[in-house]
Amino acid sequence: MKAQNDFENYRKMLVPFESIEIANKSAESFFEAVKKARNEFHIANVHIIMKVNVMDGASEKVVISSSHFGNTLEGPAMCAWAILEEEEMYRAAKRAAKRLSKRTVDVGSR
Repeated sequence: MKAQNDFENYRKMLVPFESIEIANKSAESFFEAVKKARNEFHIANVHIIMKVNVMDGASEKVVISSSHFGNTLEGPAMCAWAILEEEEMYRAAKRAAKRLSKRTVDVGSR
């Protein structure tokens, strides 16, 4: 499954947790759900990186966390693979944009 943009839901998820404690409880519940899904769907290794907004007193902070389920020695290699995939998609998009810009025609000048 490819990454998907869901901007309406994304905006809802940007609302910060009321406290770090509440964010931690939510993350723990999420990780438990992932563990169950991993077993149900027979997936050997799952690596999760999450980023949430949290209120810390009067200021909003960003918290990033990760967890690995399966063989933890696989986590770094999986993350490296994901980074390389993203970099390749970025390079391909840049090449496509460059080719498209060369083909652009000003229809107003015809």
